[in-house]
Amino acid sequence: MKTGLRELSLGEVIDQHLAYRCNVSALQCYTSSETGGPLPASWDADSAPEIVPLWECDLSLLALRDEEFVEIDYEALEDLTVIARSEQGMFAYLFFYLIEDLGGSQCFKQGNQEYDSLLRLNSQLRFEHLEDILNFQRQYGSEINCRDLLLNYTRSIP
Repeated sequence: MKTGLRELSLGEVIDQHLAYRCNVSALQCYTSSETGGPLPASWDADSAPEIVPLWECDLSLLALRDEEFVEIDYEALEDLTVIARSEQGMFAYLFFYLIEDLGGSQCFKQGNQEYDSLLRLNSQLRFEHLEDILNFQRQYGSEINCRDLLLNYTRSIP
């Protein structure tokens, strides 16, 4: 892997901003059923694509399925969302929401603590599109269809 995805999914990347977005301890998908996690009811357990859980955020699971990164809402298991088709696309998705958690892109100015922290995390994970995602957040962050625009963007990153 080119990025820090492995380290992040194993909980080896320690950053206060990741505590909510990338929770890797006691994943509900491993503890919520007798069979080792939830599968949508329409999936045949024998023919379902393998899902590799990476981390949770509140009531959703971010996972790798085949060669796609997906988000599974525990309250609507059938509504699996493809968020990216590459590690860099998945990191774009993650960084968009990290920036939103920290008050949006307008709060990031060179030299402030949040920006410096984000730069360190960016470097540690080897994310290549931080400026692009900051610009995306500035341009579309308040749009009503922001999530759709974000998914179109993150799915297109090679």
